[in-house]
Amino acid sequence: MKNIAVLPNRQKTRAAAAAADAVRFLRRCGLRVLAETENRDIVDADEYRSIADGLFAACDAAVVFGGDGTLLRYAVETAKASLPMIGVNSGTLGYLAELEQDEIPQLAALCGNDVRIEERMMLEASLDGRVIDYALNEALISRGAAVRMLEFRLDCDGTAAATYRADGLILSTPTGSTAYAMSAGGPIVDPRLDAFAACPVCPHAFAAARALVFSPESVLTATVAAAEPDKILLTCDGRTVAELQSGDCVSVRRAALRTRLIRIKKDAFYQTLYKKFNAGRSI
Repeated sequence: MKNIAVLPNRQKTRAAAAAADAVRFLRRCGLRVLAETENRDIVDADEYRSIADGLFAACDAAVVFGGDGTLLRYAVETAKASLPMIGVNSGTLGYLAELEQDEIPQLAALCGNDVRIEERMMLEASLDGRVIDYALNEALISRGAAVRMLEFRLDCDGTAAATYRADGLILSTPTGSTAYAMSAGGPIVDPRLDAFAACPVCPHAFAAARALVFSPESVLTATVAAAEPDKILLTCDGRTVAELQSGDCVSVRRAALRTRLIRIKKDAFYQTLYKKFNAGRSI
């Protein structure tokens, strides 16, 4: 690797400071630093480009400074460019991040071959047959700020699979199973698997509203019904991508895109899970 994109969350002071430290370190390692044009004021790069002007095509890897939301922000565009990325946690949990801020010297591994690339499944979301976005974590159907029950019919490959009355419905990847889906009571799925999980948010009838796991070849279609005409939103990884009407059909399938995460440490998935979610607890 020679050309490295440095991508800080400019809204986080700690992320900008860590990125500045990393730029100096990467240069000492003989690496060339590129950054987004909008970050000229916080990243002392060798070259600036916008993503639209081929920033990722000019790089061999990307280092992202922020929390999980920052990594999710870049997941689709880096996947389109087949660009591997590594996260340096400047947020709270930083579950997707590989390094903490005091571990920046471990970025020296980018100079050699002592890294491995972990590919993560992404989903492709369609509305009434038209592809509208991709997600590394999940697609969510909900009312947004309004708290009123929605009704969902979930089909798998054209066959009825479940009906839900809930505040929302999460269709997640294994990566997303440790995010909002987990908070809603969904199963944790090993990211080495390709699969979908469907999880209702605050379901009205517990016994008839279990989360379900589907094979990666499945096409899931959620048809939403609402008694009230309030706004219904479809979001992908937190981005609002469509406003839905009662009766609209949202489909998800496994995307051809894959997010590529650089791994330096030897921690296994469940070891990381334990460290992040049990910090400060004793057995």
